Order: sequence, then structure tokens, then C-alpha cells
Amino acid sequence: MRQGWFASEVGTCYRHGASLRLCRNFRLARTCRGGEMKTGQEVRALQELAEEYRRLGYTVILEPSAALIPSFLGNYRPEMLAIKDDEHLLFDVKLEGARDVDAFWRMVAEIQHHAGWKLTGITVPHVDTEVNTSGVLSDLDVDGLRRHLREIDLLSGDPQLRPVVLSRLWVVYIAALRLLAIQEGFERDGDADYERLVRAESNGLISNAECEEGRALMVLRSRVANGSDAVVALEDCQQLRQMVQRTIDRIAPVAAPEAALRVEA
Repeated sequence: MRQGWFASEVGTCYRHGASLRLCRNFRLARTCRGGEMKTGQEVRALQELAEEYRRLGYTVILEPSAALIPSFLGNYRPEMLAIKDDEHLLFDVKLEGARDVDAFWRMVAEIQHHAGWKLTGITVPHVDTEVNTSGVLSDLDVDGLRRHLREIDLLSGDPQLRPVVLSRLWVVYIAALRLLAIQEGFERDGDADYERLVRAESNGLISNAECEEGRALMVLRSRVANGSDAVVALEDCQQLRQMVQRTIDRIAPVAAPEAALRVEA
């Protein structure tokens, strides 16, 4: 349905799906290399990438020193080196828009002449972890949220309106998580959307799988809101619609459950 945390930029790149676990120290994780401060998003991407390659049997080195980088790459320093047998994989992990594209492609062209070495570009999409939409529908009870869902369902038949449908569903989802947290005694005023999602998972209100899916949908919503060319697929709206319905039904189960999905092709 979508790429997960990473977007690959080289044909031989490794692609991550949506199965990577969510790190709860996302906002706090920062590191500094060569005077360049890395964002928490880049640090988290590196941590998850390293974990994945260790599971695949590679020896992983984050922020490799100059002694580990072949001389034909000059002063270039990738963020990660993964080694297994005669295979050496270098990873350039950058926030969306932060990569020196010309320098990167020069390195790609050079490394292709050397057996046993590969360079992969990983782009980490922007996610605004400070966005807080929980106040938008904070005056509504569960019946009010259900009315909003019915209004959104009326828009769902038009593929051109999928970005609007996704954005409105997200606001309802966060509002529903807020009501569920209040009901279960876990509510904390002022939580941004990302914090609310993580807190809901850590308190058992949603599963880890739903938390990961929610984070991926939050990335997509953020990219759409920032005017990128990200495509909202039918499956994205369907998945979020199901998540909203499950959350609302946990708050106030109905005798005859509403249809869990009304998003049409």
C-alpha cells in the first residue's frame, strides 16, 4: 500500500515496509557528527535500519570512521556501514530535502566501479511531531464523532477527494483516541498527535500494529498537508476508516455495529 518509514533513491536500494517498530524516544533522539546536528527522525531511521540489518546477519557500524570508508570515496561519510562476508553496504540517510543530490550521485557513480561495495540513499519523510489536532473536535462526544464519520462517508466516493477524506478521518481518529484515553483514565492534556498515538499503544488502548499503521498514515497526511505529490490510495482511506470505527466502538459499543467500512472505489 505504501512505503513505510523510508523512501529509497537508488535502484538497488533496500526498502523498508510498515512493519518496523515504533521507537518511543523519537522526539528526544538527537546526535551530532562533524558539527552537523541530526534530527530525531534521522536518528530513529538509522536505529531501525541498523536493527533490521543486524537481524539479516550483517555487522552494522553507525557513523563509520574514515578508516572504514574506502579511499575512492574521498571525504564522503555515510551514516551506516553494513558488512557480511565480502558485501559492504553503505547507507546515506537524510531527511527529505536535506541531501546534497549532486555529491550523492557522484558517489553512486564512483562506487559502481568497485566490486563488493554498494551505496544506498534513504530519504526520511518529514513528520511534524508537534501537530496537535485533538482540540479540533474536543467538544464532541462519541455520537458527534459518528455524525462526522457519516459526513466523511458522503465524500469517499470521489477519488479526487481522498486527501480531504484522509485528513478529516485523521482528525476524527485523534479525537476518538482522546475520548478513549479519558474513558480509560490515561488522558493527558496537551499531547500532540504523535504523542497521543504512542501513549495509546503504550497503555494498551491500541495494538502495536495499529500504532505503526497510524504512524505511517500520519506521515502520509503530513506530506499531503505540506503540498507534496504524495498519492492517497483507496486502501489508505479504508485502513484509517476502520481504525476510527474500532476506536469509536470501544468507547461506546453499539447493539447493531455500524458498517466498518464505507469508503468506496
